[in-house]
Amino acid sequence: MNIKKKLLYIFTLGVLILLTAFSSSAMSMTMPIADIVSDNQGRILSVSYRGDTAFYPGNSVEGVLSAWQKGADMVSVSVRKTKDNVYVLCEDESLGNVCNAPYEDIGEATFEEIRSYYLYDNTGELTEYKMSSLQELLANTDLRLYLILDIEWEDRDSIYELLKKENAHQRVALRTKQSARKISQWCETKADKISVIGIYDGNIIWNSISHINKLSEAGMTLVQYQSKNYFNVMYGSWTTDNFSAEGKARALAPAYNPDLCGQRSDSESGWNELISKGFTVIETNNVEALAQYIEKNMEVRSNLSSLLEKAKAVDTARFSITSKENLSDAIEKAEAVLHGRIKSLDEAENAYSKLIFYMNEMKISDGEETTKGALNITAGKIIATVTVGAAIFLAQVFVHKQHRKKKDK
Repeated sequence: MNIKKKLLYIFTLGVLILLTAFSSSAMSMTMPIADIVSDNQGRILSVSYRGDTAFYPGNSVEGVLSAWQKGADMVSVSVRKTKDNVYVLCEDESLGNVCNAPYEDIGEATFEEIRSYYLYDNTGELTEYKMSSLQELLANTDLRLYLILDIEWEDRDSIYELLKKENAHQRVALRTKQSARKISQWCETKADKISVIGIYDGNIIWNSISHINKLSEAGMTLVQYQSKNYFNVMYGSWTTDNFSAEGKARALAPAYNPDLCGQRSDSESGWNELISKGFTVIETNNVEALAQYIEKNMEVRSNLSSLLEKAKAVDTARFSITSKENLSDAIEKAEAVLHGRIKSLDEAENAYSKLIFYMNEMKISDGEETTKGALNITAGKIIATVTVGAAIFLAQVFVHKQHRKKKDK
């Protein structure tokens, strides 16, 4: 192959690699929010409530981007309409509660007027940040950032058209307290699918299960359950077992407010309990801490998987019946954590501790043969085998030479 052909070959190969990388990246960035959420046996997902409110005003673009950079899978923002029909990121109908504007109602001011004022932070202090429109947020955020929009139900069609115009309808979910039936009926009228999160805060088990089923049948992947009552039926297995069923929506827990998640704390203890109940999407004010919790959960699960593989390969023939039963129970618990519904960090750590405890008790170490009939090959054993083989070979050569000498004499 001459130099020109070699250069052409290298150039073509480089272009193909770049195109493959670009197309793969583009596909991952445009994955619909429904696909991200739909795996109810995958990983815990985090939703940052109103963005990184520890450092930025709630519903600010800066806070949304900061939350995403700190590990949020999704960020929830609230949307309201101004006098000139611009949708802005604002939770409170009263402007005076979120910024230093003199208007009583957000519908009394135009977007241009609102942009001349500054937002308050979560302590009530005035900041340098200003209110943004929904369109600005969509234009300034990466395609990999997924949003939940809390909307007024009467604005659903206008917001849907705006999302379509910005090509953002697949990475945004609308959230409403509207009934599951009305949500399903509205979604059926849309040619291009959009995700809607229904909120259920009742106390009747049959209604709650019906709510899950209706939204799941409509292709919705998230249902928010909320209650101030710690013992609400929504936290019982009769209801939450429905979340782990194939094709059913996942449960979102609004942990940022104890009055919405049965007085549970927005911390590791609260998350452990909510996840153990079946809530595998957590909305939080502590996005960085929750991201670390999820990462640690995945790490423990990975270690547990490796340990489980080794435990299942143990030859238990030489152990007592009690030891065999203990190890079997620990293996069963580990398998339950690694398969089926997502488990909490607490459950994963307990399963790992139990399995390692009984393996240590049986004195099963990394250097010990654990598989029936299998060779435990190590670098040391290979060296020893080669050395022994060489010695035998040299001995045979020596004997042969001595035999030749005797024969020649």
